Amino acid sequence: MAHTAAEQEASAASVKPILWARLSVNHTKKTCAISCAVPIVALVIVIFATSLSIDDPSERDFLVRDDIRSIREDGRRAARERYPYRGRGAPPDDTAVSRGESSFYHDLAILFRGRVGKDGPVGIFDDTQSQATNLLTKEGLALMKKAEDVLWMDPELGQFCLNDPSARDCDGNPLKCVLPKSVLMSEHLYGRWTGEGEERRLCGRKEGNQQVSDVAFDDFIDSLVERDQDGNLFVKPLFSSYIGTDFTPDNRESWVAHSYFPIGVPFEGFATEDDRSAEQDKAYDTWASAAAELAEGFTTEDVDVFLASSALVNGSFNSIIVRDLSFSIAAIVMVFFVIWFHTSSAFLASSAMLQIFLAFPFSYFFYRVVFRQNYFAALQILVIFLILGIGADDVFVFTDAWRQSVVVLGSQCDLVTRMSWTYRRAAKAMSVTSITTAAAFFVTASSPIMPIGTLGVWAGTLVLLQFLLVITIYPCSVVIWYRFWRARPITNCFRRAVENSESAPRVPLWHRCLPLKWRPAAEANGVDEYRSIEKLFRGKWTNAVNRFRFILLGVAVVLVAVSLYLATRLQPPSENEEFLPESNPLRVAVITLDRAFPRSEAALQLEVRITWGIVGTDRTGTSKFDPADTGTPILDEKFDLKNEAGQRHLLNACIFFRSKKNLLFQEETIDADDRIQCWIEKYKTWREDMGNGNFETFSTEAALIEDIIAFGNHETDGGKPNLPYLTNQHIAFNDELNRIVFTELRFLSPVEAAEPYKVMFPVYEEWQRELDAFNDQTPGAIKDSVGNAIATGGYSWTYMITQRTLVRTMFVGIAVMLAVALVALCISTANWAIAIVATATISGIVAMLLGLISLYGWELGITESIGVVIAIGYSFDGAAHIATAYIESRNVQRFERTRDALTDLGISVLFGALTTFLAGCMLFPAIIVFFFKFAGLIVSTIALSLLWSLVFLPSMLLVLGPTGDFGSFKAFYRKLRSRSLKKQITESEEPHASPKEIFADEAQDGGFAESNSNKDDAVHHKNTAGVTLS
Repeated sequence: MAHTAAEQEASAASVKPILWARLSVNHTKKTCAISCAVPIVALVIVIFATSLSIDDPSERDFLVRDDIRSIREDGRRAARERYPYRGRGAPPDDTAVSRGESSFYHDLAILFRGRVGKDGPVGIFDDTQSQATNLLTKEGLALMKKAEDVLWMDPELGQFCLNDPSARDCDGNPLKCVLPKSVLMSEHLYGRWTGEGEERRLCGRKEGNQQVSDVAFDDFIDSLVERDQDGNLFVKPLFSSYIGTDFTPDNRESWVAHSYFPIGVPFEGFATEDDRSAEQDKAYDTWASAAAELAEGFTTEDVDVFLASSALVNGSFNSIIVRDLSFSIAAIVMVFFVIWFHTSSAFLASSAMLQIFLAFPFSYFFYRVVFRQNYFAALQILVIFLILGIGADDVFVFTDAWRQSVVVLGSQCDLVTRMSWTYRRAAKAMSVTSITTAAAFFVTASSPIMPIGTLGVWAGTLVLLQFLLVITIYPCSVVIWYRFWRARPITNCFRRAVENSESAPRVPLWHRCLPLKWRPAAEANGVDEYRSIEKLFRGKWTNAVNRFRFILLGVAVVLVAVSLYLATRLQPPSENEEFLPESNPLRVAVITLDRAFPRSEAALQLEVRITWGIVGTDRTGTSKFDPADTGTPILDEKFDLKNEAGQRHLLNACIFFRSKKNLLFQEETIDADDRIQCWIEKYKTWREDMGNGNFETFSTEAALIEDIIAFGNHETDGGKPNLPYLTNQHIAFNDELNRIVFTELRFLSPVEAAEPYKVMFPVYEEWQRELDAFNDQTPGAIKDSVGNAIATGGYSWTYMITQRTLVRTMFVGIAVMLAVALVALCISTANWAIAIVATATISGIVAMLLGLISLYGWELGITESIGVVIAIGYSFDGAAHIATAYIESRNVQRFERTRDALTDLGISVLFGALTTFLAGCMLFPAIIVFFFKFAGLIVSTIALSLLWSLVFLPSMLLVLGPTGDFGSFKAFYRKLRSRSLKKQITESEEPHASPKEIFADEAQDGGFAESNSNKDDAVHHKNTAGVTLS
């Protein structure tokens, strides 16, 4: 494998110097300083001119902004925020009833779960529950009372608890907060009850945490059950919701219990639930997180205590994200050591990491300032794992090219020539993979889902600028290393200095280590052989692949076929996605509350609103990077209810949808008035009771509004049962109270609000179909005054579109990425045949990755759809490297070309994959399911990329690889040019030279490919100024 001196001299003579190589060698310090200064200046600008904050994830981030369902829902929310109830019965400060509407999303529960002794918490649902601590004991009740009192006595609870105007204490005074609900309400324990019969109610709490007496405890257990008319025992409904379903009349024990604290919205200081929702959430999260720490302090060896709510789980999500992303530090350290191992230089490894780090502020400057992307969240941070792998791969490409240059050019070659040869080969190899990968990411920038679109811009920018930095900074680093540390590695700094002597002079530490005291190291002997791994790829590996090439090709085809079959089984999620594992304490609490207790059906069901007066939302002046800004509501200007026909139209809508049994929740477990909320029916009944008939035509809308306000403030049995129709905006007025802005009817659907797209979309279609039918049958005169109704289903309907879009975007993105890869490879290799082979390899990687996702039992949810898009970026490098090196080999036969490609690039592909593989493994300890799955996708992609790049792709090249000039655009151009010249010669009447003489010079200049395949295999290193290394 050694090259003769004559071959090395000839190769060196053919290298044309490159400007940047000259600068890196002759002006090393200045070039390095300038190269580093540019991204540092960008960093300074970023720090002082832009914000470095990380956006908190929200449920609105992934909504498809321009979808009609999002436009309608945002229009409704914007209208509710813009037109809160300010009429009679509203608080004096013109805000809505503070904390007047129950919020299941915010409701708090103190959860108590029995343990199996000191062995730890019980699994969510397993056989150990029967062995868990029974909570219905005197000691257990005392513990529950202590935990309840801590939260109940918290002075800040009054800002968030549900406010029921009818709630009174035992002395008849209004209660600021609705009393918590639990088994402790029993009159035999700590509760105080007043009234008799149906008027009997809980009005207070007894002080003290002492254990109850044996008699009181026995009476309490007996009071939890009662007999029906037939004498059968059943659990009393008053308490059944607060103890586990394992409690029965025959088994009067329970391993779980919870205390329920109703939370009301809007919180104090806010007009409506949608008024500055981000500020409301932040205030609640701050308080609830502190309260959770207090509650969890009551955990004992026998009982786990949690404070749980859906909002609290989402609020704690951010801190978990920060914790999980800290694993990127471990990935950085791992990559550093891999680079150190491969380059055998801590200095080069440090330089490589510096160049990778500088790419982030440099890219952030372009991302924020140039591209105007104002969203930066956890997804963008995840790209660090991508850039660590790509950056390390580029470093390996350059380092391996530098080391192989001495084999080709000889150790006596001057540095400018050697750096020019290395720079040309490495830069071209890196440019192919960097441009292809960046283009693939930029394709995703068109995604209608904002976080994915911004991710594409960020990742694409980062890949390109990292490539720019590696070809500007790293050459200088290599020159510095070669001159000063090549024969004196960094370990010399830590070696004990020898005594001063003539044979071994004492060298001070600053002479051994510090750059200011560096002196050029003596030239080492020239290296004229490949390293052991390069020898392996050149010899045994290539021979083995060649021997079994047909078998390997067959295996690849079978694996792809099986993977495609498995991929066809992939579906959107069949249940709502969760981002925390079931072992996480927060998730344990939520799941236990959901599954171990009787469920509140009304809070879980999808609520569909049929709305008149709202068309959508005007997003003019809003930013897609601020999902919380819903825009300005677009109102139906012709909406007018003052006519009797319009009022009766609303009543007909109630009757119409009430008759659609398939659309409505039918179980009697929920009160009929909660299942169907038609304020117009109550308004009609009230008018009839007042002796005013059912409906009438009013002279103005202001007169109608005055009548509706009187309806809302009508007192019955000391309360105002109709007022919530106004405060909760079933009907809304403008500030002047002279126009009805919108109105809506609310219906509970038979499906739960958390159902996924697969379940939810057919429900949406059915509702929309029936609504279209109702609108179509509306008489023209009424349609002119009332308009068409729209249906909204909250985030359930907008999020289902997100799920569908994610899957569609993923598959469209894959197809476009492959097309981009094909075009990029055609341009970079100037050979359509090798581009097709390389693209087929990338397609095989993608197909097998989708097959693995199916084998893992995953579905195409948010995690998988985003993860696949990011992971595919890793699949380009190996295939592009090998394909490019194959086509640039100076040999013309398949075996020699494949051998050359594996020799030159196999080691870089191997170590580049190893780096990314190890970096991805650092995410496996993450808590958040997305990060864990992302790690699995990275590791799987790298393993597949390595398999295809070093095994299946070489076998394809050995069987199908282009030989000679086959597929070459340059050869095609030369052929066209030669035909044109021949035609000109034929048509010329003047004497001319023969075609053989005309083309002689072109042949000498390398215009025709060398066809002698029996030449020495080292021939591919002659005149290889453009050969690519990885």
